[in-house]
Amino acid sequence: ESRGDAPYLGRDLWFAIPQNASPNNHSQKYFNIYVTSPRNTTVNFQVGKGKITKKPVTAGKVTVFTSPTPKSPGGDISVSTEITSSGVVETEKAIHIWSDNADIAVYFLSRVPYTSDGMYVLPSIGWGKEYVVGAYSSLLVPQNLADYPSEFVVVANQDNTTITVIPSYDLRKDGVPNVPDHKKGIPFTQNLNKGDCIQYQVTGASTGDEDATGTIITSNNPIGVMGASVCPFINPSDPYCDYILDMLQPVRSWSKTYYTAPFAGRKYGGDVFLLVGSKDGQIVYQNGSPVSLSRYQAYFQDVVTNPTLWSSTEPFMLVQYVPSATHGVPQNQQRNLGDPAMVVINPAEQFNKKVIFQTPTIDLASGQKNFTNYVNILLPAAHESKTTYDGKLISLTPAGVQKVDKYVIPGTAPAWEALRFTYNPGVGEGKN
Repeated sequence: ESRGDAPYLGRDLWFAIPQNASPNNHSQKYFNIYVTSPRNTTVNFQVGKGKITKKPVTAGKVTVFTSPTPKSPGGDISVSTEITSSGVVETEKAIHIWSDNADIAVYFLSRVPYTSDGMYVLPSIGWGKEYVVGAYSSLLVPQNLADYPSEFVVVANQDNTTITVIPSYDLRKDGVPNVPDHKKGIPFTQNLNKGDCIQYQVTGASTGDEDATGTIITSNNPIGVMGASVCPFINPSDPYCDYILDMLQPVRSWSKTYYTAPFAGRKYGGDVFLLVGSKDGQIVYQNGSPVSLSRYQAYFQDVVTNPTLWSSTEPFMLVQYVPSATHGVPQNQQRNLGDPAMVVINPAEQFNKKVIFQTPTIDLASGQKNFTNYVNILLPAAHESKTTYDGKLISLTPAGVQKVDKYVIPGTAPAWEALRFTYNPGVGEGKN
């Protein structure tokens, strides 16, 4: 049973962009924002109090808003919209996307060669007043060589919004990475107005424990929260680093049952999961094996290689990570595919009969010459014969897909399964 609705479509959406990689080098960084809808509509796009850009959306197709690139020097959004400060209210960096007459789905991609991630944008109708941050620890590097902190961003869509933050680790003073502005465990408040956003980054890495995960945020009004880490190793001892990012579900929409399937390309080491419980002494069962949780305390579960049923008598949050390419790889063996990424898992109680989503395209001028998209789909095994994908039976190989893997989710009754599609290189939805 879910504690609250978390609709994946909405007519009003807000988010902001946490820092990806270096804050000083924007020469190869770009953003793509993908919008789709089950109906023909016009989508409105605004950054801060800037001009409103309107674009048509054709039902079932993808409309893209972009930042300038060498290949496409125009663009709709500046890379300077990314937040690089800590603890500073930004009044011109929140992104507002809305439709006046149709529900829309929005996805975001922050792209830098060798360090990229994206997120599903939770509509404001699905926001809440209480969150626990899911992120990952900072990258631990020799002092003064790099500063890649764990971070989170809060965005408000109402005036007179007051947030209370209880940091799980010291939060830095802006411009002074090693100086705490807010100490671990000591609550503080921050006022935000409509369209304001604020990023918090933990203090400089020195021990490997620097992580915003587990920070508790409450508010008098619903807010949006994004968890991120600038370029972590996952696990901390496993090169290589990569930006991770996702928009978090509020505590009110945590649930008791989740299904997960392994990410593609993990020949060794499996995936990493974050679990956050809602009650002290709570037990979450991972394919029947118990994991003990405490209220709002983060617990990382490593080396999960199989499809998994996660269940509990109380609601909890579940986040799945792609580990670094070297995670679990024996010496002298070829590395896994992919580097760190982060996905907040949707609970089984909130599954829909119809889902509209989009996979990204990568601008070849970014320096990456090819890319491969993967799609994991969870569904009742008995429904495979009558489920469609892009209008055709899912049991048939979809256009552009080179490989289909099938997994049974253990312990489910009736039985559920996961289908994983591996697309041909370079295939993704974009401007058409």
